[in-house]
Amino acid sequence: MQFDSGDEAFLIKSIMQGDALLILGAGASVSSKNSYGQPVKTGGSLAKLLAERAALPYESETLTEVVSAVRGQYLSDVQIGSILAKEYKGTFPSDELISLLQVCWRRIYTFNYDDSIENIQKKTAQIRRYYNGMVDSAAEFEGPRFLHVVHLHGDINKPE
Repeated sequence: MQFDSGDEAFLIKSIMQGDALLILGAGASVSSKNSYGQPVKTGGSLAKLLAERAALPYESETLTEVVSAVRGQYLSDVQIGSILAKEYKGTFPSDELISLLQVCWRRIYTFNYDDSIENIQKKTAQIRRYYNGMVDSAAEFEGPRFLHVVHLHGDINKPE
């Protein structure tokens, strides 16, 4: 991605002052490992796993399609929750993700369901507070000392 020099300078200044927001997509966790030491599953690989656990063929359907097909009829919510917990709880964050949290952010929004950010043990620039964007109320900015991490698609540690 190309930035003109003025935009680049503004972005760097915003990051250095702790005024920038960070939005993380699925790619942010793709190099993290699950509790079994395997790469964290993204949508397609999770869809395949759910179809396999339901003993159904998988033909590249989307995660939404697979969940709609298996939930209730083939797998209970408890079974699905157990599968999700095994895949997304106790993850080992990637070095890249750890490096991102050495920076002071105004807030982080993540589309990731896993707990990679929560499992960063290395000293980070801020005290972190976690929110499940599906159920928790929005919180007011508390100043640069605190980092609000908002899981927009839900949070494995706070299932809705």
